[in-house]
Amino acid sequence: DSRIYYDPELREFRVWRKIFFDQGMKSKHYWVFMERHSEASITSTWFNSLRNALTWLSVIIVASLLLSILFTHKILLPLKAFEDAMAKIGKGDLGARIVLNDSTELGQIANAFNWMAEDLLEKTVSKDYVDKIIESMTNSLFIISSEFAIKSTNQAACDLLGYREEELIGQPASLIFARKELFK
Repeated sequence: DSRIYYDPELREFRVWRKIFFDQGMKSKHYWVFMERHSEASITSTWFNSLRNALTWLSVIIVASLLLSILFTHKILLPLKAFEDAMAKIGKGDLGARIVLNDSTELGQIANAFNWMAEDLLEKTVSKDYVDKIIESMTNSLFIISSEFAIKSTNQAACDLLGYREEELIGQPASLIFARKELFK
């Protein structure tokens, strides 16, 4: 049991506390202690507590920011490697691979990506190879779009018709085929 009293003239707090020392008898014996605390000491203690709390809060915020930057960096670097490798494969460089020595899910995805790229490399015929086959053909070849326009042709077709390839590309297929009803 304690009581607190503020004395505005002295600008201090007085605290009275009862300390019981013999509760075995019917009458309770106790001592009363009075503590005096100046307003400045209480204010100083309060400000010190506030300063300590703000210091710890600042440390926690800075540590959180550093950890988030570290984790973001750890995740974004491998994703950049994925982006670069996908862009290379999209441009036809089937030899692009992701080098990521990681046992996490990102490492497993990188291994699967590399396996897919290797499989593509083994099974894909290059455009240059197909173009060489088309150019070496002795028969005429026309590639026609869904709108029945000539998209490409080979040298044998140009020699047969007496046109250059640039003159045929984009022209309607009915220009070179006699049966126009095929292109309706």
